[in-house]
Amino acid sequence: MSRELSQYLGQEAIRRCLTKQEEQGAWDRKRVMAARWVLTWKHIKEEDRRAAIEKGRAEGFSTVKSDGSAKAKARLVVLGFQHPDLGSPDYKTASPVVHPMTRNLLLQQIAWRRWTITSCDAASAFLQAAPSEEGKEIFTTGVPELAIALGATPGEALRILRAVYGLTTDPRAFWVDVGEKVKGIGGHPIYGDPCTWIFMQGDLVIGACACHVDDFIIAGDRNNSAWLQIERRLKSLYGWGSHDEGAFRFAGIDFRQRRD
Repeated sequence: MSRELSQYLGQEAIRRCLTKQEEQGAWDRKRVMAARWVLTWKHIKEEDRRAAIEKGRAEGFSTVKSDGSAKAKARLVVLGFQHPDLGSPDYKTASPVVHPMTRNLLLQQIAWRRWTITSCDAASAFLQAAPSEEGKEIFTTGVPELAIALGATPGEALRILRAVYGLTTDPRAFWVDVGEKVKGIGGHPIYGDPCTWIFMQGDLVIGACACHVDDFIIAGDRNNSAWLQIERRLKSLYGWGSHDEGAFRFAGIDFRQRRD
């Protein structure tokens, strides 16, 4: 829970109302949503369990079960079904993910070209998107721990600035953010799939990237200096929860890349 709060504070996703009038206006216009904690256990692959246990010991505390089978995960979630604009024409939620056929064709290209795949997942992805909610004037009471951390009294209306968890517009906001950032470093979205980008050097394809919400596949020609620079920039776009090569899970499927 402390880690989740630090993400909200670090990304400045929610702030206290600047004036009493701002807060009162939020209540008067019925633009305040409730929030809650969602606490789950996240499965740890068997080959990663020893490292997870040792990491917890090194930190002096651990969110990992004693047998290393799972780790605790806390999400601070706004009750998005209470959104005051839900159902209006301007409330856009449609968000694509990479199509399975595109993914498979990309993996085939990677194998044929003998590129190495890196799989990454963005940590607290939606909070890392550019501020997208400030102009919409939406608020939440948050949870007591968040209110206290912001210097507010539990139950106060707090202003939402970013795509916080629970809003049904979050995946779209993150997808738009990814598209703008990837295109900003030279990525070309392919025809037919707005979640897959290729990188060119003249007429030569030197790399590619695809995303399924906050899970990414990145691969390219590591003998090409131009691609190595692009790869570094791709990996600096967000804070990542993990980088995996050789064996990884992408969109719920386990993949293994062999040297041959």
